[in-house]
Amino acid sequence: FEEFLAQDLAVLRWKNFSVPGNEPFPKVDLQPDRLKNPRWMYSNYIYRSLYADQLRPWLERYSLGKDLLVVGYERLNENPDIVLREILEFLQIPDHNFRYKEMVQSYSPTYWKDSIKSEAATKLTLRAETREYLRRLFKAYNQQLALMLGEEWKDIWNGTSR
Repeated sequence: FEEFLAQDLAVLRWKNFSVPGNEPFPKVDLQPDRLKNPRWMYSNYIYRSLYADQLRPWLERYSLGKDLLVVGYERLNENPDIVLREILEFLQIPDHNFRYKEMVQSYSPTYWKDSIKSEAATKLTLRAETREYLRRLFKAYNQQLALMLGEEWKDIWNGTSR
């Protein structure tokens, strides 16, 4: 896992993203084809987690709360019935009496369901040093996200809110 993170960080550095140094895993040399690939961001787990960068084009085009609704995954997991009703209201769709089974049903392709259940996935643990590095990495990007989305998004991934 850390090898993938190291590769992602190398690509982000090459693309001039702000990335802290002193990562707790060895740096890697990238293959030139990975750097030239115009679709690099789709396979970069770290980039795909920089939600401020992902949302910026949408927020430039649509008004938050009027034309665009952003829902936190954690909140959806904690209160699926409440959040789903808020989504229906936002979309101006009549209320629906969701059954619990409908709310927790995975609609992911079989590949993802099988990979999530795999023994390797259940044994994956993150070293404390890696977790701390990722916190430092994402801190500035999460602060940007909070500025874009509002005060209720401040520190939600630090365990200090909600």
